[in-house]
Amino acid sequence: MDTLKDSQVTAVVQMQAEELASRVTAALAGLPDRQAQDLARDFLEDLSCRQLAEEWKRQLAAARRMQLRLFPRSLDLDPRLDIAGANRPGFGISGDYYDCQALGPDKLAFIVADAMGHGLASGMVMTQLQAVFRTAVREGWELEQLDRRLDEVMATTWEGEVFATGLLGLVDLAGEALWLLSAGHPWPSVLRAGRRVERVVEACAPPWGAPRPSRPACPAMLAVSGQWSLLAYTDGLIEAEDSLDGQYSADRLARVHFENRTCGAEQLCESILDDALSRAGESLEPQDDLTLLAICREE
Repeated sequence: MDTLKDSQVTAVVQMQAEELASRVTAALAGLPDRQAQDLARDFLEDLSCRQLAEEWKRQLAAARRMQLRLFPRSLDLDPRLDIAGANRPGFGISGDYYDCQALGPDKLAFIVADAMGHGLASGMVMTQLQAVFRTAVREGWELEQLDRRLDEVMATTWEGEVFATGLLGLVDLAGEALWLLSAGHPWPSVLRAGRRVERVVEACAPPWGAPRPSRPACPAMLAVSGQWSLLAYTDGLIEAEDSLDGQYSADRLARVHFENRTCGAEQLCESILDDALSRAGESLEPQDDLTLLAICREE
């Protein structure tokens, strides 16, 4: 598969700019006055740069519209669950991905992933993740199978140059169980009966595409009878600088989760984003992708 990296995108734009500059120079060569040539050249080069910028914006907007179709069109998968997701790209195209799909009348699988880098290159990785995940759903793969396949795809396509982290999950409503497996990804905030569930080390593996130990990670099974909620997220949230007291930490996110545990999935996502963005202020860098997936079960 052909790959497109950020450096290649920059090179394409540079070549377009050089071609326009060459045309401008040729067009001005016939002007009799040197000062007039210089003034006209400056004006036309500025105009060509602005035209390039506008064209680049149009292309990014079109790519983003296409990318949005990769996210689930509906999260109304089971009346017993309240599910919502949010994706805020930092550079027009997001390298983050979330999805949630039904596996049957009592099961659903979900993923939250984060490709290394920003912009178009990471957006292309997102399309790969989506394709593998949707295939796994159709064929009923186990989480271990899906984890291995995602690692293989990243390793063979990008040859160690690009990695992706991700959280895989399976909700079994009939068995009252929640299965989780993390590939170098932040552990989600999980509340059972109002109490936080700690990270399970055995369920954590290296990122997809990175060197891995011979012993694979084993998905963690959490008993989730009664009321519970899960908030999965990408590290753009917890690595954003907090203008009040350093980084916006996972502990802070978990506290906001607890405070909004009965508000519903959509309101929970909004509350987390509002809190993180308001505390970060101007310190949040524009290239940070912010992504959330909330799954809530009421008694």
